[in-house]
Amino acid sequence: MRGKSPVESTRRLRTILYLLLPLLVVLPLLGYRFAAVGIAGYFLVVVALCYSYVTLISSGTSCNLADTSVSLSNGGATLKVELELSCRPTCYGFEVSLDLPPQLVVETSTYRAKVVFTETSGRLVLNVPIARRTGLHVVGPLVVAAVDPLGLFKGTVYVKESLVVRIPPEVATAPLARWYGIMRASSGARTLTPGHGLEYHSTRDYEPGDELRVIDWKATARIGKLFVKTFEVETPIKVFLLVDALPHMFAGGPKTLFEYCADLTVAIANYLLRRGDTVEVAVVSEDGVRRSGELRSVTKLHKVLEVLANVRWPRTSPYTVVEPRPMSKAIEALQDSLASASVVVVLTSTLGSNVRLNELEALHNFLRGHGNELLVIIPIASFFSAKSPVEDSLYRVLRFGVLSREVRSLESLRKLNLKVIALTPSKALEKAIAELEKLRRTKVL
Repeated sequence: MRGKSPVESTRRLRTILYLLLPLLVVLPLLGYRFAAVGIAGYFLVVVALCYSYVTLISSGTSCNLADTSVSLSNGGATLKVELELSCRPTCYGFEVSLDLPPQLVVETSTYRAKVVFTETSGRLVLNVPIARRTGLHVVGPLVVAAVDPLGLFKGTVYVKESLVVRIPPEVATAPLARWYGIMRASSGARTLTPGHGLEYHSTRDYEPGDELRVIDWKATARIGKLFVKTFEVETPIKVFLLVDALPHMFAGGPKTLFEYCADLTVAIANYLLRRGDTVEVAVVSEDGVRRSGELRSVTKLHKVLEVLANVRWPRTSPYTVVEPRPMSKAIEALQDSLASASVVVVLTSTLGSNVRLNELEALHNFLRGHGNELLVIIPIASFFSAKSPVEDSLYRVLRFGVLSREVRSLESLRKLNLKVIALTPSKALEKAIAELEKLRRTKVL
């Protein structure tokens, strides 16, 4: 990918000089040798001047990376790179090349490089449209070169081997209003457990020691026997979200399994924090385990976004099936946090692997020993490669085989009495929230 800042007059000059080249062959044949020699000498002088120009500009110009930022929009993003140049205002232009990884390239992959010169320095600004793909991407190299007016020579001015681009997932609004008590849950998560609270739960017989303020006078007057009111206690739960971000989660396109899991993680965390629960997110990747820490307020949701935005994409995204790598060591390192959580939610894809199946079974037995619950979310997405029609057809065949293996794995998980959600990403969110509400009540009761 390249962006240039050419001058219109240089294009015309280049065209004229290129048209003169055939004359160097035709004129000697017509007997005009001296004219041909003059034209050839003129052309050599122009080439020498272009070479000298590029040499002087490239050696006398310094370039520094001023700023790199990403502006996000719905479904897209723009990478902005600003470079500070120190050069004479008479220089004609520069050529900038920036290599993008395949997952960030969009159809309109061309971009404009705008060069603004002052008396002693210039600022080069690139606005590169990129795809909004959640995670950490390594972009580069970034090369800035001085170019002569004819485009014959280039002189490297600046080279930056790599730039780091972090893109967080989009914050989707969970269907909060559909669930029990959400509009009243700003101070805590309400359960069906009777206790000291504000919401009426039920009426029971009077027992010695009950306070007079909790007596249900209407029931007492109607039946002629003392009754007292009980109220719902506000009891938050702790949910641990474990996201699988190992290489097999980056297969396919236009959206990978990791991105689906990241979107689900943000939506679930957003919902739970608004419910007054405690949330912690951990991501298992090739770089180890990244954790958000315990979060108790929706204002801390940005920490979840930061953890997911720092997941490094593999150099080459696999377009075919890869075997899931084990994450048993990461689970062992998180045992203390997993044991203290009320509910552990694992977002992964088994891809029909016995490795992940055995790990989930071991984690289920570990949590059951501590009286905790495990919920496994496996988003099923029919994604395909779009690099070429041949690869697309091949991937469809491979994906059909993987889905068959994954269905068998899901049946095995359900036979172990694991709570598993295996739906399309849009349906998985609603099902996950409904399942968490069930676990909330059974956990407290």
